[in-house]
Amino acid sequence: MINEVCMIRCAVKQDLEAVLSLYELLFSEMAALDPERLQPAKQATEFVENAITDDKFNLLVAEYKGEVKGFCFAQRQSADPYNCMVARDFAYIFDLVVSPELRGQKIGHQFIEQMKIWAKDNNLSHLELSVLAQNHQAIKFYEREGLSEITRTMGIKLD
Repeated sequence: MINEVCMIRCAVKQDLEAVLSLYELLFSEMAALDPERLQPAKQATEFVENAITDDKFNLLVAEYKGEVKGFCFAQRQSADPYNCMVARDFAYIFDLVVSPELRGQKIGHQFIEQMKIWAKDNNLSHLELSVLAQNHQAIKFYEREGLSEITRTMGIKLD
């Protein structure tokens, strides 16, 4: 158990390399769960730089002992303008990752709570995300945080 405080804060440019490194971890873990569709990769530097500077995004980091040990990245979005869709603006979490050595320390919970505050402060009606069906630990975590399944994507491999 970690007794020292992990600080959740907005990312700054100095966090770029740490966030990129965590993206490599995230992409590797996702690829292991779904190797037919995903592969280990690096995130584009420009993508993260934009997330830090563009205020339609919210990129939070978890700092522990002066090092970035996790991040949560969300964007302000609007529902598609179809006749059957209710017009609404919502927060969409693209990615959430915590270094393996700090998992189970409520950092993910802190990220979700901070994203809820950000969403409410920006008059967003919902907090949404996607999760791999194979990522059972993440699904259980999100359900504990109060999220529930909205849609399901299905597929079949063609020979």
